[in-house]
Amino acid sequence: MAEIAANLKLVKDRVAAAAERSGRRPGEVELVVVTKKWPVEVIREVQQAGHDLFGENKLQEALEKLSRLPGARWHFIGRLQRNKVRKVVPEF
Repeated sequence: MAEIAANLKLVKDRVAAAAERSGRRPGEVELVVVTKKWPVEVIREVQQAGHDLFGENKLQEALEKLSRLPGARWHFIGRLQRNKVRKVVPEF
């Protein structure tokens, strides 16, 4: 877990520095950690390291993760097929 926490801090520091270089406050920018093909156990480690915003682009994979990771905030990313809109909107 120490490696995940260290990597998360490194990425957040880089995002904050980029925000400042562009004239924005770091608090105005949110990092979305994409969880595609990552197991719930790894995502849980990221959550325990203090991050709660995740993105997923596969509905079936996302629904399993949403139910197993309480307290996380989720974004559906990528293309969305029309027939899946009714299932995505309430969850994301």
